[in-house]
Amino acid sequence: MLQFLNAIGEIESKLSVGIAGGGEEFELLYKQIQDVRHKTLDVRLLGNLSSVEKETFMQSTKVFVFPSLMINDDVEGLPVALLEALATNKIVVASRATNIEQMPEWEHIKCNVLLLKDPTNPFEFATILSSALQKEPKDISPHMKRYEWLNLITEYIKLLNC
Repeated sequence: MLQFLNAIGEIESKLSVGIAGGGEEFELLYKQIQDVRHKTLDVRLLGNLSSVEKETFMQSTKVFVFPSLMINDDVEGLPVALLEALATNKIVVASRATNIEQMPEWEHIKCNVLLLKDPTNPFEFATILSSALQKEPKDISPHMKRYEWLNLITEYIKLLNC
């Protein structure tokens, strides 16, 4: 993580980085972020967010990053948080391991997505993030309506009631 933050700090000045979510490596990540003393980055580890906090976070974010890794041909599937970011017309930096290119809406949404070839490469990550920060998002919300949280839950409940 420190390599990525340092690479970002070398390319972008006065950048605020918010990392949302929890997980098994939260404590380690928290310690690493406390050790970062980079003069240009404001790094905040936000942890798990409530629905209201998540909405506020999404609205305040210019670029959403999801650098998933494929390990032994295993991926975590298409992340809901990635869909939510696209539904709010955010520029997204993602790896191919998210399977975003498999979405039926791909041709309509790819204008707001920058793909990482190697999400383990800090320089590529920082370079793509820098490009994403310069990019203006297109309005793809009509193509993403079905992925808004309320619509996902409604579809899920319909499936359960069949």
